[in-house]
Amino acid sequence: MSWQPYIDDQLLAKGFMHAAIVSHGGSLWAASEDFFVHPSEVGVLVAALAPPSDPAAMEQLATRGFTLNEVGHYALTRADVSDEELVPMLIGRCKTVGEPSTGVVVCATHSALVVGIYDGAYSEGASFGGVTTEMHQLASFIMEQGF
Repeated sequence: MSWQPYIDDQLLAKGFMHAAIVSHGGSLWAASEDFFVHPSEVGVLVAALAPPSDPAAMEQLATRGFTLNEVGHYALTRADVSDEELVPMLIGRCKTVGEPSTGVVVCATHSALVVGIYDGAYSEGASFGGVTTEMHQLASFIMEQGF
């Protein structure tokens, strides 16, 4: 299966500045240009998001933050998994001073993480809520396909 069109035609086209799909083991399936999620970064996120998630790992993200493409982020919220919400999701913000409009969304599927970096200056009018919905829909589709 080719994953790159999902990055290019759905996530980037809908307003994300950077995006990637990576396996829980850290293998890159697809990514936008100049964006790489390191395997060590994946492990931290998988522990906090992928069922069965580790509450201590989520607490660590909330207190210390996490990195993507070697850029620090704060974890703001985690959507809990329930009967209606099957895709665990993490929403965060960039730690870098002067980057207050940069947000991050991470969704965990059965075997992958879908990651998106949002910057209001880049998004051509797309809202953070709108791109978050797009990310969730893509992650739900990937899960429906068995990934």
